[in-house]
Amino acid sequence: MKFKVQRSNLERGLASVKAAVDGKQSLPILKGVKIDVRKPDALILTATNLDIAICVKVEVDAAVDGVTVVDYARLAAVVSSMPNETVAVQVATRNKRNVLELVCGACRSALATLDPADWPRISRIEKGKTAKIDAKKIIGAFKFTRHAFSVDTNRKNLMGALCEIEPDGNLIVIGADGTRMAIYGTFAGRNGKVSEAIIPAKLVSAILDAIKDEDCKFNVTTDGSMIRVEAVEGAKWAVQGRL
Repeated sequence: MKFKVQRSNLERGLASVKAAVDGKQSLPILKGVKIDVRKPDALILTATNLDIAICVKVEVDAAVDGVTVVDYARLAAVVSSMPNETVAVQVATRNKRNVLELVCGACRSALATLDPADWPRISRIEKGKTAKIDAKKIIGAFKFTRHAFSVDTNRKNLMGALCEIEPDGNLIVIGADGTRMAIYGTFAGRNGKVSEAIIPAKLVSAILDAIKDEDCKFNVTTDGSMIRVEAVEGAKWAVQGRL
């Protein structure tokens, strides 16, 4: 595996998947980020804590196909310390072990890799229903209601947003912690809902982080147990999580 990428683009991509990295996990593979290079110019960064998965596409040059996994925290620290120039990245073998080498100007670093075969399988939503929703509507709905999410771990059903999605993109979101309630949207009494489910607070935060700078429509797909959010056109990332 080999590619060249602007340091700022790589750093931005790593920041986008951070919400799905759980540093408290006992399994080293779940503290990592998967780096998947596909010709001619695609780099896919993926992180998951088994409940949330985030994939981000980063543009690269001179790519040679390959896949590896490295510790997220160590990689992010190395990238942030490099000058804002082109970073040359490749997997090399040292002492019969694979390492990820990064070279940027006078800076050079090598990080131990993990076996990508141990990476957990991220299930696709095969038979879900999809609605197209404007980014501004998603952002407005969650920002207006998130202050009312419960933080009481004994009431997990209130630690998130009750969300109703309709085929025409109508979105109703409710946050309630037992003493206060916030409602976004209008109950129109329509039939044929795409979904009615509770979206956990951590997944809400991951979605907001991903779409905060976007201004387009998004496909929101759910099968009742999982939800996936990605741009309708020119998707550079996707957020998926359990309901």
